[in-house]
Amino acid sequence: MWHQIAPILAQRHTVVLTDLRGYGGSAKPVVGADHTEYSKRAMVADQVAVMASFGLDTFAAVGHDRGARVVHRMCLDHPARVRRAAVLDIVPTRHVFPPRTPLRGSRLSPVCVIRPAMRLCSAARRCGARGRRARRAPPR
Repeated sequence: MWHQIAPILAQRHTVVLTDLRGYGGSAKPVVGADHTEYSKRAMVADQVAVMASFGLDTFAAVGHDRGARVVHRMCLDHPARVRRAAVLDIVPTRHVFPPRTPLRGSRLSPVCVIRPAMRLCSAARRCGARGRRARRAPPR
């Protein structure tokens, strides 16, 4: 999917594409008893380290499916680094998993689903403070 979108995004943005650990051409760490090597926090640490290696202290982050869960965790763990975030094709995290990290004080609204047929707009308009579902975009 990203190989088709990246060239378009690169016309106006700096694009850094990575594989999450254990996916694609990335390293596949040996799994310990508690599986922390594949936790979202471990994957977030990888992504933040990659961005830092390019000298990017703040950045926008976009993730799809598992990557969207990593972007959501990144927003919670590193809110000062993530200027904007888009999470694609996931059920809102707060409806799937019990809350472990409060969103209070975060600059970001609760995570929400963005599908191609939905209007891409600000997180506040898309979800609102109560996490309402996005409205479908009118047909083109």
